[in-house]
Amino acid sequence: MIITIISSMKFAKEIACKARELSLEGHIVLTPVFCSPAEGKLNHEALVLLHIAKLTMSKKALVLNVGGYIGDGAKDEIEFCKNNDIPVEYLENVSAFPPYFGMSKGQ
Repeated sequence: MIITIISSMKFAKEIACKARELSLEGHIVLTPVFCSPAEGKLNHEALVLLHIAKLTMSKKALVLNVGGYIGDGAKDEIEFCKNNDIPVEYLENVSAFPPYFGMSKGQ
């Protein structure tokens, strides 16, 4: 199955570990691009479009909501999945946290 990971880049280690785990289970895993903050800012729009393309190819999205945290970009990607009938699963039980815990447009 093709699975795209959605997560804040603050969880790069968790993304890599989960991608490895899923790959060893036989899945094709698509992840965000790992780059420096400067590269990310310079190429932000292109990276967002690239990740949306990855989600479009996926049979499922997996949200790594470590500690319940879901950032602004991840929230937008989750909404994209919901609007395009891409199933979304979460690493941690979302009912244990307030909606989009740790995230606000003002932060």
